[in-house]
Amino acid sequence: MPPPRGLRETALTTNGRIVPGAIVQYSVGLTLPQAIEHGEQISKLARENKASGLSLIAELVKNLANFFKTKRALENEDDYFEVAALIMEEHKFMKVEEIAYVFKQAKLGKIGKVLDRLDGATIMGFIREFEKGEERIGYFEKRSRAPVDKFEVLGFLADNSEKLGVDISQIGKEKEKQEEEYRRFRQQYIATKEEPTAENNPDTES
Repeated sequence: MPPPRGLRETALTTNGRIVPGAIVQYSVGLTLPQAIEHGEQISKLARENKASGLSLIAELVKNLANFFKTKRALENEDDYFEVAALIMEEHKFMKVEEIAYVFKQAKLGKIGKVLDRLDGATIMGFIREFEKGEERIGYFEKRSRAPVDKFEVLGFLADNSEKLGVDISQIGKEKEKQEEEYRRFRQQYIATKEEPTAENNPDTES
């Protein structure tokens, strides 16, 4: 099964326009693992197309502001884009899907408090609270303890050798060596299971 589509693929058209209703639709059922594992880093958005990246984050901010509709809130597109620019600068190593998740949690009352104010400082506070919170830190701690398949790691290094500065020829040799060792051990094991014994070989002298 292919991984879930990312927010950019879901909410932006090919010419960088926002798809109406896409933010709300994407946020329904969004989980933290999905946001992190299938998300796209904000720095990548900024590097590939900063304008569309800003538009996407600004739309998230706008959606949040429209949800609360407080008396003292962000009022126009300039306000949304200013907060989006701050998010892109200050939280560039987070996934944009994580921002969508943060805002969803804020709407549910699980992050921060909104009384009669929803300005840029409040929104940035939501993200900082989430970034340092138990849920996110606990997720990464749990993932760091999960067993890792060696061949999966070797495959990842091979696919990203140029970016990581890894000698791909050595990776290939290592993988071939491991596979050959496994084949040899398997053949030896099968051979020992098939060897006749005095108990089941009628030709064996007693």
